[in-house]
Amino acid sequence: MLGFASFGSLYFITFTRVEKKKLNRKNNTMEAKEQVLEAMKSAGVPLNAGKIVELTNLDRKVVDKAMTALKNEGAIVSPVRCYWQPK
Repeated sequence: MLGFASFGSLYFITFTRVEKKKLNRKNNTMEAKEQVLEAMKSAGVPLNAGKIVELTNLDRKVVDKAMTALKNEGAIVSPVRCYWQPK
């Protein structure tokens, strides 16, 4: 539950552990998407998820989630089955 506390003219926002985990997960996903997209751009050729894992040193599940998010946003396209490149 999100809470507010005021001390004089200062206001503090307090978060529960669950909300902190959600925020961290969202931030990690955003960072992973940026890393995956950057790896694809720097490679210059279509890549599969395994190659992206090797290039970024991210966990396979993290790469899969990032690629799914990028696909839904339309940031990457698949010229050949199982290979992806930036749009």
